[in-house]
Amino acid sequence: MRRILILAIAVVLSGGIATPASALSCTMTEIVAGICSVGGGTDGTGVDVWVDGSTGGGSSGGSGEIDCNETPDGRCVGVSPPKTVDKPESVHDLESFRPRQPRQLSEPGSWTIAGLPTNFVTRARTHIVSGELSGHTAEVRFIPVRYRRSFGDGSTQSTIARGSRWSTPWSNTATSHTYSTAGVVTVHLVVTYVADYRFSGLDWVRLSGAVTRAAPDLSIRVFAADTVLVARPCGSGSIGCP
Repeated sequence: MRRILILAIAVVLSGGIATPASALSCTMTEIVAGICSVGGGTDGTGVDVWVDGSTGGGSSGGSGEIDCNETPDGRCVGVSPPKTVDKPESVHDLESFRPRQPRQLSEPGSWTIAGLPTNFVTRARTHIVSGELSGHTAEVRFIPVRYRRSFGDGSTQSTIARGSRWSTPWSNTATSHTYSTAGVVTVHLVVTYVADYRFSGLDWVRLSGAVTRAAPDLSIRVFAADTVLVARPCGSGSIGCP
């Protein structure tokens, strides 16, 4: 779910009534000219896209305070010194984006057999999340680049392969895992994305850092199986056969 945070709100004290300053509005000409600057950043779980500009100021005299605490990169989030409201106010408009939740599946399904490879596949694609920011469309493109899985038995795997469905049952794949003992395991998957952002159709800009999102866990029951003598030859891929 997207959310829009207006992180700078001017408070004008006039007759005991608080009046907010004008909302930030930027034209594409102002953005291209740098009068309204745009940017983006990652925090490991999502992407923030922002617009910095100024309002035209208020008509009443006096002073008020604006919520504008500095973060490490100098952007506003808390309380700033008092500002005169009949001068233009610095306004910071921000929208946050998160990648869609990935999914995972296993073959043969919610069960498997110890000693045979279990196949895992990730459902995660490059996708664009968009929202409205200061009257314009802001977009973030999330690109999956790595898949980290813990198999629930102490083993882990980190790969750039998303995985694919079996062409031959019980075959080894780039994303398969073989359990050695019977039991119930919980499989955890985290997908790493790189992210690009753009504002109202401008060129994509690659952000530094990465964003991660976990898929819902899988619960798999591992059964033990023994090879037995049969009255006919083993078929290719049959359980218990080489």
